[in-house]
Amino acid sequence: MEDITEEKVKEVLRENVIVPEMGINIIDMGLVYQIEIDEGVIAIDIMMISGGYSHTSRLAGVVEQAIKENFEREVEVAIIDEPRWTPEKLSEDLKKNYGLDGMNDNISKHKLN
Repeated sequence: MEDITEEKVKEVLRENVIVPEMGINIIDMGLVYQIEIDEGVIAIDIMMISGGYSHTSRLAGVVEQAIKENFEREVEVAIIDEPRWTPEKLSEDLKKNYGLDGMNDNISKHKLN
């Protein structure tokens, strides 16, 4: 049986699961909170962008399908609402592309003051 790693799972999600309104994959958006790989199951927790985001359950179905198509494992996808998604969770490359690369420093400074 294939050796499945968290990085392999992330790569599948990066290539196959796009947030439609943004055109950005869920890995770079920072929506994947946790990936657990056990003998027969890949469990993935995804965060909601906001409480009113209606496509999260559809994204969960796309995540499940992408993983099942690439790995011979059962898949469990959970939608979590804590912790909340914030722009800090964006990938560093995405922050740079959108001119947000100093965002974490600015947010940290505001939290301290």
